[in-house]
Amino acid sequence: MNNYYKSCPFPKPATKKKKKKQNGWKDKPKRRCYYTGQPNAEKHELFYGNPLRQISIDNGFQVDLCQPVHALFHGRVNMEELKKLHIPDMFPEPLEWASEELKKLRQECQQSYEDRERVELGLTSEQARRSWMNLVGRNYLD
Repeated sequence: MNNYYKSCPFPKPATKKKKKKQNGWKDKPKRRCYYTGQPNAEKHELFYGNPLRQISIDNGFQVDLCQPVHALFHGRVNMEELKKLHIPDMFPEPLEWASEELKKLRQECQQSYEDRERVELGLTSEQARRSWMNLVGRNYLD
């Protein structure tokens, strides 16, 4: 069947879909939660959505979280499991705490990215900010 398409006046292009990157499970036992220090942490991409998840994986905009905290960052609350973790300032509103933490982590990512751009590439602050905006599309520092 492939030879048929090669002999057509308008042959079918031989393109392949770009393979999406995923967080591996091979090193999961070595990962520790950012908040609790528990082993077997899951990677959480700080910027999600179709293109932003791949950008997060490429640039290391990720944080290791234990399963209950990871679920909380995605909006699923299990109060019994969260109370066992003893994370300061999480209660009485764990979802509000998670959104504030996510905001802080995104600001840290942006700041470190802009600092790296200034040092490694010799860009000005404005150029580094423009580079961030081209990459992620949103400013978290202002």
